[in-house]
Amino acid sequence: MKWHFKKLTQGDDFQGIRDGDIELFDKTRYQSVVREAIQNSLDARLNELEPVKIEFNYFKIDKSLFPSIAEIESHLFGCKKWEKANNDDLELIDTMCNAIEKDSYTCLEIADYNTKGMELKTSFDSFAHSRNVSTKSSAGSAGSKGMGKAAYFAASYLHSIFVTSIFHENKSILFQGISRISTHYKDGELLNYKGYFSNDFNPITEKELIPSIFSRNESGTSAFILGVWDEPDKQSIMEKELVNNFWLAILEGDLIVTIDKKEFNKDNIYNEILRLYPSIYESGQYNNNPNPRPYIETYLGNNCSNKKYAKEIPILGSVKFVIAKNEEYQGRISNFRNSKMLIFKDPSKLYRGYCGVFICDDDKGNEILKKLENATHTEWRKGNWKDPNGKKALDFLNEFQSDCIKDFVGDQQGNEITIPEFDKLLNLPGLKSSKSGLQKNDDKTQEKIKPPKILKPQNDYTPKSFHWLRSRAIKENGSYKYIITMNSKKSNNKIDFEVFVGSDDKTGREIINISSTSQGKFEGNRLFLNLNSGVNEVVIILEDTLKHAIRLKEIKEVLDEN
Repeated sequence: MKWHFKKLTQGDDFQGIRDGDIELFDKTRYQSVVREAIQNSLDARLNELEPVKIEFNYFKIDKSLFPSIAEIESHLFGCKKWEKANNDDLELIDTMCNAIEKDSYTCLEIADYNTKGMELKTSFDSFAHSRNVSTKSSAGSAGSKGMGKAAYFAASYLHSIFVTSIFHENKSILFQGISRISTHYKDGELLNYKGYFSNDFNPITEKELIPSIFSRNESGTSAFILGVWDEPDKQSIMEKELVNNFWLAILEGDLIVTIDKKEFNKDNIYNEILRLYPSIYESGQYNNNPNPRPYIETYLGNNCSNKKYAKEIPILGSVKFVIAKNEEYQGRISNFRNSKMLIFKDPSKLYRGYCGVFICDDDKGNEILKKLENATHTEWRKGNWKDPNGKKALDFLNEFQSDCIKDFVGDQQGNEITIPEFDKLLNLPGLKSSKSGLQKNDDKTQEKIKPPKILKPQNDYTPKSFHWLRSRAIKENGSYKYIITMNSKKSNNKIDFEVFVGSDDKTGREIINISSTSQGKFEGNRLFLNLNSGVNEVVIILEDTLKHAIRLKEIKEVLDEN
C-alpha cells in the first residue's frame, strides 16, 4: 500500500492549502474534533437501549516501520513547489512542515462502539470521497451539512487521516487513508490535492491486509488522525469541550466517553463538571469560555429552585423546558435537540439570576430545527431555511419559552422604547451633528437642552429616570455605528437595556448581538450602563453590517422568592 494522488489533467480544479472547510475548524482543533466526532457517532447509534461508547486514545507510529505512510511528507513538501502557492499558502505549508515529528507520528485514535459503522457505497463514500455531502439516515441526527469531517483533517498537521470501519449489517470491513493538502508536484508531475492510502484509489476490504495498528473487531468506526498538532493542555481542552456540549447525553445514559483513559459516564458526569468548573460563574464570553455547571444544575435541581415544563407545540411537537433560579446564574438558555448535543446558548430571554435548558425531543421537530441550523450546528435561524414553516416553528418556540418564563419568573414589566431617528431631529436645540457623533453648540445663549415636542405613539415609553432618548446611525468602515443620546435626570443612573432591531413601525423585534460599546458593558444584546446627569452619548456597534431601527427594552429585575 502507498499514497495515491491523481495526476492533474485539463479541466481539474486547482486547490490551495487553505481549504475553506478545514479552516473553519482550524482555530479550535481539539474542541472541533471532539464535538464533530461524538456527533457523528451519536448519529450512527446502533442499539437505542445501550449507550454509544467513544474512546480517544493517543499512540505513536514509528516512521521506520511504516515508510510508505511517511511518504506523505514528500507530497506536503511538493506543495511548496507549486507556482500558484502565494505567500500566505507558503507560510502555512512551512508551519505544517515544521510541525513534523522526527522519528514517529503522534496519532489520535477515535473509536466508537454500539454504532452502525460505514457502508462502502453510502456513508463511507460520503465521508471519504465527497465534499459537503451527508448520507445520515436519521431525521433527528445532530449533523447533516457534510462539513464536519473537515475537523479531523484540521487536527492533523499533515491534513491526513486513516479510517477503519465494520458495517453492522453484513460485518464488511474497509480501510483507507485520506489526505487533503493542495495541488502539488511529485517527481515532476502536477498532482491533485486529495490522495488516498491504499492499493489504488479504492479502500481495502480484506481484513488481513489492514495494518495491525489500524485494526478493529467490532461494528463501528475508528478514525486515526495522523500527526496531531501539539497542544500542551489538550486533555483539559478535550474534557471541557466534552462536558460543555454533551453533558445531557452523558447524564441521560446515551453516551460514555473515554479521553486518554479518563471515563465520563452518567454516574460521574456531575462530579467531573464540578472538578473542571469549581465556580458556577460563566463569563459573558460564554462561547469561548463556557461553563456547563449552571445548566446541569438547572436540569438536576441542584443548588437552585427549578420547575419543569412539557408541552406539544405546533410544528415542533413535544418540547421540554427547565428553568431554575440561583442569584449567580447569568440568564442564559441552553438549547438541545434529540441528539442531546448543545446547539447554542440564548442570552436574550432570561434575566440574571435565572437559567434554562430547552429540549426538543420530537422526531419531526428535530428535522425542522436541523434545517434551521448553520453548517457548524450552533444556531437556529430562519435565514438558514427558506421554508415559511421555519419562521413559524421559531415563533412557536419563542412563544412557549416566553410563557414558561413568565410563569416561573413573573412578568418583568420591561417597557419597549422606540427611539426616534436623530436624522429627523437635526434641529434639536443645543446639539449639532458631526461625523463622530453629537457635540454641544458653542452658542452660550442656549444653556438648556430640550427636545422638540414630538407626538409619540401611544405605547412608547421613556424610563422614569430620563427626560428623553434619541439615536442616529452613521456608516463607518462598511458597517454602522449607532449613537444613542440619553438625557438622564440623575447622576449614577444605573440602567440596563436589551437592544432590539427592526422596522420603525414596531413590527420587527429581532436580536443582533452587540460587538462593542463606548460606555458600560455588554453581553449578547444586553447593554449595562451607569450614566451621568444630563446628556450622555453611547455608541454601540452590532455584529452585522446592516442599518436598523434601534429599539430598547429596559431590564427590570424582579425579586422572586420562589
